[in-house]
Amino acid sequence: MAKRGRRKEEVIEHPTKYVDIYDEVDGTKTKWTWDKNKSPYAPLSVEVIYPKDWDYGGDDEEIYPIDVPKTKRKYWNPGTEKYVGYTRARALGLIK
Repeated sequence: MAKRGRRKEEVIEHPTKYVDIYDEVDGTKTKWTWDKNKSPYAPLSVEVIYPKDWDYGGDDEEIYPIDVPKTKRKYWNPGTEKYVGYTRARALGLIK
């Protein structure tokens, strides 16, 4: 005797909390944390994991290319350890 009618619907439950780890081309790893109950369309956090021998760049490295005007650049203020604009940098004596 043949079975007739609709098949029983199989309910597939997808995990609501999971972590994805991606290996990037430059040697870093990116860890994406998901929770579909809290945020159904976006990750909760994204963390970049650097290797132990990673080169972060030196302080002598310029942030802006030469073709950017002085007034559009940001300057490092060692007193507050923040970047400041051109006018504030001149007032503090960081540039001449």
